[in-house]
Amino acid sequence: MIQLFHVTKTYGHDLIALQEVSFRVERSEFVFLTGRSGAGKTTLLKLLFGAESATRGQILFDGKNITRPKRHEIAALRQRIGVVFQDFRLIDRLTAVENIALAVRVQGLGKKEARAKAEEMLAWVGLRHKADAYPPALSGGEKQRMAIARALVVEPVLLLADEPTGNLDPEMSLEILELFERINVRGTTVLLATHAYDLIQARAHRVLRLEKGRLEPGLPEN
Repeated sequence: MIQLFHVTKTYGHDLIALQEVSFRVERSEFVFLTGRSGAGKTTLLKLLFGAESATRGQILFDGKNITRPKRHEIAALRQRIGVVFQDFRLIDRLTAVENIALAVRVQGLGKKEARAKAEEMLAWVGLRHKADAYPPALSGGEKQRMAIARALVVEPVLLLADEPTGNLDPEMSLEILELFERINVRGTTVLLATHAYDLIQARAHRVLRLEKGRLEPGLPEN
């Protein structure tokens, strides 16, 4: 599903965020992307959903070249890719169900149908009873579940998550990880970026590790 060939991303003349990164992620696979802060995880995810363009190399998504996508190609790409951020990026003035429905409303779905899909996703992540709550009234774990529901409502084939447990305690982090695993069992490919090595070691999923912008084998020594 995802193929990277010698991908390099630079900012200006001297800041190298990614250097000669090559890997492949198969359809329906669950993969951890790890590395210390500043290793290049977020930059790599941005390249995959079109927020940034690679400086050199090639990125393929389902066989299509997305290395330097045009604006209309980015819109089409984001209809197939869901993204979950560490800081949630919810709209505080909208209720939970309105936040989630907005993701499909912008794709042209009618108000009634969008709300029905949003309620279905809220139920799936265990938050149906919070449909009319506003984000400030929710806990960190509830906000992240809400953000996951928003990413899922577009029915993505690929789900990207950038440090989705970074603001959560260990128990809630494990619950969120299990939710991502349930999503993966449904057939969605998952690429989850995290620096929480204990979370990674609790599972048997494949691991890609970045170190100063380069892909390195294994996990670092403690």
